[in-house]
Amino acid sequence: MGMISKFVSAESSSFWGKASLIGLFVVLAASFVLPFFLPYDYKHFSDLEHLFLKPFSQGHILGTNEFGRDMFSGLLYGLQTSFIIAGISTFFAFAFGTFLGVYAAYKGGMVEKILGRVTELQLSIPSFLIALLLIAFLGHGFLPLIAALVLGQWAYFAQTARSIAKAEIRQEYVLSARLLGLSSFYIVCKHLLPNALPPQIVVFSYQLARAIALESALSFLGVGVPLTEPSLGLFIAQGYAYFLNKAYWVSLFPGIMLILLVMMVTKIGDYLNTIYDRKSS
Repeated sequence: MGMISKFVSAESSSFWGKASLIGLFVVLAASFVLPFFLPYDYKHFSDLEHLFLKPFSQGHILGTNEFGRDMFSGLLYGLQTSFIIAGISTFFAFAFGTFLGVYAAYKGGMVEKILGRVTELQLSIPSFLIALLLIAFLGHGFLPLIAALVLGQWAYFAQTARSIAKAEIRQEYVLSARLLGLSSFYIVCKHLLPNALPPQIVVFSYQLARAIALESALSFLGVGVPLTEPSLGLFIAQGYAYFLNKAYWVSLFPGIMLILLVMMVTKIGDYLNTIYDRKSS
């Protein structure tokens, strides 16, 4: 029964992972392509007659907000903003954390101990709080937001990379490379990093989902992307005051899209994890 349950779980993960991968591609492709064909541009302010139009009113598929801006085009731009910021920050956190974790594991001694204490300390503090404090220190804007997300995520990659590298260091190919007198940098980049990448890609997908949610939460509080730029978190914040009595659609549709986006990326992570487990078993 345990084997059957495990097989069914793996098949379910595979189905939802593939479906999420296709869905994510379609959503992102639409967010970059459709704005060129829409009759309304989000950056265009309409006249007073277009304020808080309900969905499907006067050609506005998802209605308009308090400024008369088209919410459908805004949702597409918001998807771009949220995904690009999360993607860039997660990539840099992945590159920095993975290299640092592998290098520290290879060097051992005090270098590994210091990294271990730093990552343990950072992982004991919520990423949201770290990002919030860093933004308060670095300032407001796209670059400070990306830097805050990178610094809030790198420890996850460093910790897992360190654990993976510690197991690989005892392998014969690493011992042979050491006996040949190859440099530490060469051994880390040529031998250890390639073997650490497959499980790190799984971590990357989960951290990407976390980064999307984190960026939206920071933008919801007004400390994320600039207030003049479209973002899923900003839309949810802007429509919060009108949700119950006037214009529910301003925050409802961005909220649904945010949930779907995070769910799709998470399911892709589950799918990648299933593939990795099959190859490693």
